[in-house]
Amino acid sequence: MKIYVKTNIWSIRGTMTFTDELEKPLYFSKMNIFAGGATVSTPEKADILRLKQSMWTGNFSITDMRTKKLVGKCKPKLLTLKTGTMKVDLNGQPFTVKGSFFAFQFTIVNAAGETVVTANKKLMSWGDAYEIDIHDTQAILPEYIVALCVIFNAKRKQ
Repeated sequence: MKIYVKTNIWSIRGTMTFTDELEKPLYFSKMNIFAGGATVSTPEKADILRLKQSMWTGNFSITDMRTKKLVGKCKPKLLTLKTGTMKVDLNGQPFTVKGSFFAFQFTIVNAAGETVVTANKKLMSWGDAYEIDIHDTQAILPEYIVALCVIFNAKRKQ
């Protein structure tokens, strides 16, 4: 499954649009800079995920708004301009994210070392546009990948 990401670089709220190959909207995200977090919503504007950043540790938590349960934790410790790694726990499954977060080029591997997601900046596009390829939608839900992209974008702007 491929998801395409477009960021609105002129928005103070840091909005992002996630579409499929036919440019049909799948998800939207909106940063809330005053609350230290963001939301991921459906095209019908129903909030499905809430992301919250700890002011003390910088770690992110991901809450599923449909079930009101914590579904993920993200510890972005080594985000650098070049490369880095990040440990992510999604629904009790450990994943490792590796790559250049500043350039928005990364891979997500599961505990067995298998690549489940790759993401790259699209060349020859106006503004910030990215292509995300989810190799295994059974291992990781697309909305969780969307949440990670929002986190990466937030960390890039901090």
